[in-house]
Amino acid sequence: HVPKDKNLPGTQCPVPYVIVADAAFPLKTYLLRPYPGSVINGDIQKQVFNYRLSRARRVSENAFGNLVQKFRIFFRSIKSLPENVDNIILTTCILHNYIKDNILI
Repeated sequence: HVPKDKNLPGTQCPVPYVIVADAAFPLKTYLLRPYPGSVINGDIQKQVFNYRLSRARRVSENAFGNLVQKFRIFFRSIKSLPENVDNIILTTCILHNYIKDNILI
């Protein structure tokens, strides 16, 4: 379930939530996935899009990997209400940053 569109901060411009995925996922309106190699055909804009999408996916995978290493709750599915899951994830991010900033890692 993807959340409804939300305005960018300080604007009235609604922007959809999307999930960054790789080519293994099906094409959906809420999924951003790279252009297949057969479609690129030397198109620089598509190559740049694929590169930036790949970087975004790697950054999110690395960030989640850091959380998984520190907080065992992410080793399995979280069995809780969606609004509680949002709070759990936000809390672990805050705790991670606090620990990192205070050199407790």
